[in-house]
Amino acid sequence: MGDLLHWPPSWSTLFLIPALLVGFTVHELAHGLVAYLLGDTSQVERNRLSWNPLHHISWAGSVVFLLFRFGWAKPVWMDASRFRTKNQAFGMFLAVMAGPMANLLIGLLVLVGITTAVMIVWMLTGTAPMEVMEYLMVPEPGPDAQGLAVALSYYMVTVNLSLAFFNLLPFPPLDGFQAAVSLIAAARAAFRPDTAEERVPWPTMPRIATTEPGDETATGQRVTSKVEDEEAAGEEPDSGDLDARSPAQI
Repeated sequence: MGDLLHWPPSWSTLFLIPALLVGFTVHELAHGLVAYLLGDTSQVERNRLSWNPLHHISWAGSVVFLLFRFGWAKPVWMDASRFRTKNQAFGMFLAVMAGPMANLLIGLLVLVGITTAVMIVWMLTGTAPMEVMEYLMVPEPGPDAQGLAVALSYYMVTVNLSLAFFNLLPFPPLDGFQAAVSLIAAARAAFRPDTAEERVPWPTMPRIATTEPGDETATGQRVTSKVEDEEAAGEEPDSGDLDARSPAQI
């Protein structure tokens, strides 16, 4: 159990910080970027479209991750009512899944980079690939070049893959649970026409009812413009008033 929780932590735990900053930043930025591309411009107002880790990380969540290998970042709030997609629930599914998929992509890219570096070292120096991998996967790296190499390779892979798979667990408030809820709502809207206008169970913006001159209210009373009111009262309309009636009504 102590190995699982890495307790008590050693000073080499600090080598996790670069991977942690990259992992949390990429994860939350992916959420905000996909939501923005779908039409939720509030991500700009909340400063979530930024590579600055300070806009995304949670200090408490980061400390917990360093101690117990799981943690959290600042959540990205998304307004599905702003999405331009016809099926807003499916848009929410895409935005939610963007975070774990971004971590998975980073982890795989770094893994490809490690494999490439191992092959280059093998071809140039003749060092066996397993020896290079053991060099990069040492459990307690020291404050030297090896420690930096471990932080930017092995730790970068493990942290990003951990964030990806942990967030895909179907338990609230993890991304996996929200993705499952959104996918079910999207399927209902797609296969049941009577639910096509259903909203995703996330906060939405209220609609503002408006009336135009010539419309009728619920009581049957016709809505008139300011120009019509002045003419009915026998007054001359002001030259600055805009007559919103069509030429057929004037």
